[in-house]
Amino acid sequence: MAEFSFDPHRHAAGAALEPLPDGTYTMSIIDSERRTPRSGDGEYIQLALRVMSGKYEGRVIFHRLHVVTANATTRRIAEAELASICRAAGINKLNDTAQLHGIPIIVTLGHRRDAGGQTLNVPRSYAPFPGEHPVDVEITPVVPATRTRR
Repeated sequence: MAEFSFDPHRHAAGAALEPLPDGTYTMSIIDSERRTPRSGDGEYIQLALRVMSGKYEGRVIFHRLHVVTANATTRRIAEAELASICRAAGINKLNDTAQLHGIPIIVTLGHRRDAGGQTLNVPRSYAPFPGEHPVDVEITPVVPATRTRR
């Protein structure tokens, strides 16, 4: 526990951030992490993407790629999206998602509503930052470990 003195009455309450408007943004991936969903089945990669310029500079969105799942369609979508990110970033072979960090890419954002009705930003497409050249990407699909029943 950290001892800390704070009087909330001396400060204005922060307003909730609205989703970014639909559009195209220069962004970079600033963090990535492999996580297990609440269901305990499979894994996803959570990406944190930061807007690099313009009115919304510094804003961060989070996006999940469900790379290990029993649902083949979901897995194919995640792998295709990861391939698009790699191409946009100029990554030929991805061995660690940290390779994607700090590289400017162009991201087109849209929206979706989550199960609770909250509007969230969703990346719709990825492109190389101007002056960068797309490359052929070699990606090794993530394969779940074989599980044995006891």
